[in-house]
Amino acid sequence: MLATVGADSQSVIAHDFNNLLIILAGWVELGLRDTTQPEVRAYLQGAEGVVARGKQLVEHMNTPEVEDGEPVTDAGVSVNELVLEAAATMQVVAQEGIEVIVDVDDAGPCSQVHAGSLSRVILNLAMNACQAMDDQGTLRLSTELAGDWVCVRVADTGVGMTPDLAAKVFDPFYSTKGDAGTGLGLVSVSGIVEAAGGRVEVSSEPGHGSVFAVWLPAAGAAKLG
Repeated sequence: MLATVGADSQSVIAHDFNNLLIILAGWVELGLRDTTQPEVRAYLQGAEGVVARGKQLVEHMNTPEVEDGEPVTDAGVSVNELVLEAAATMQVVAQEGIEVIVDVDDAGPCSQVHAGSLSRVILNLAMNACQAMDDQGTLRLSTELAGDWVCVRVADTGVGMTPDLAAKVFDPFYSTKGDAGTGLGLVSVSGIVEAAGGRVEVSSEPGHGSVFAVWLPAAGAAKLG
């Protein structure tokens, strides 16, 4: 019953979200037609890229994630590319006092996971990191190829968490944001990563920020059984 309600709600949200994306895409297109200023066009093109990613997310929400027991995946998605795209987005939306640093593995790690899903994971973690830093700090996005595994790390210099709080962050409806949070964002992150055969680890210390490490099977590697 809950699964049916959840699927119906997701379909409604996807439909409404897509309508908003259509409107936003129209305004962006008009802006690009009407301006020749390089800086303004760069911002609008960045917004155009976010709209395109949003449309991919809607498409993914309308596609069954599991078929015959296997999650929907893309072959050899470039993890570096998704991290760089997320970093570019965060440089626009993050508070002015937050520095965004990117450190990607030169080996060019790839993973067999849906590109839209992984992008959603990275952006969700990055947004949470920025919220943990208030108006200033450092957001670091990095990738690493370690044998049969690809790791994406999202680190912040925010308020950090006690071990007790860190142990609860993936619990449904648990939020450190009070009334401003639903407690479902990290549940979604964990679900996407686990469906792809990976895991999410968190390390944190009060006053010293947090690091979320997303481990995924490298392209061609076996998944966790």
